[in-house]
Amino acid sequence: MLALAEPVRSTCPHCGARTARRSGVSVRVAAVVNPAGGVMGPHEHETPRLVVVLRGRYDERLGASRRRDCRPATALFRPAGERHIGTFDHEDVRYVSIVLPNGFADDGGPSMRKRFETSFELTDSAVAVLGTGLAHEVWSADGAAPIALEGLALELVAQLALRGAGRTEPAPRWIGAAREMIAAQYDAVTPGAIARAFDLDASYVARAFRMHVGRTLGDEIRAVRIARAARRFVAEPAAVLAEVAAEAGFFDQSHFSRVFKRVVGVTPRHYRELDRATRSALARSKPS
Repeated sequence: MLALAEPVRSTCPHCGARTARRSGVSVRVAAVVNPAGGVMGPHEHETPRLVVVLRGRYDERLGASRRRDCRPATALFRPAGERHIGTFDHEDVRYVSIVLPNGFADDGGPSMRKRFETSFELTDSAVAVLGTGLAHEVWSADGAAPIALEGLALELVAQLALRGAGRTEPAPRWIGAAREMIAAQYDAVTPGAIARAFDLDASYVARAFRMHVGRTLGDEIRAVRIARAARRFVAEPAAVLAEVAAEAGFFDQSHFSRVFKRVVGVTPRHYRELDRATRSALARSKPS
């Protein structure tokens, strides 16, 4: 399949969302900008959807009562047929939406099918770079874009499946509170500090965190530090690399670059290039 010279563009007459679509081999991907003040009324889709929020924040209501906060670096999965409403009150929101084929999880066995039976969300720095890469490929005129879209979409599905591996019961409430602690004060959080905060045993904290989150406490802290750096790159495209590294707690620039690539999948330089290219393409797509 050859890539189109330009993605298929459209603007929603109801909520004003600007969309550019391109197909991969088995998936379809849309890069979307929803303007502030828009409302995406009640609707559902015949196929499963994955949304990755790249910039901005909005509220989504699922069914009659469940709400979720859709923020940057968050992947949101919805199975086919789930009714939902999106409210974009405060700011423009940029995201990618991936249309997955029905039955996409069947070949992954019972655990993967179970993971994708119901809606869920995951906030992670790796999600952010995969989403940015998908948006970039939507705008690419490269003939390999459909293959690149397919690979990035499958990698995102794999990341979400791995994050859910090993979960046989709901995560205890302290897990979410512990992740909030790490996000707020990553440089001071240890298994012992979390154990004391929730009156738990430190070894249990380490084991349970890895089982329910899919990575160790150390990996979580490292990812939060890198996510902070990635947000700075997006907010300040001209920021000095050494300053961003130091702000994230890295005093060796080369070490920071190695860890950034290990966590995000690309170097800081490539990450900024992807963001600049996507930002430029979206700016060109604005109606005059």
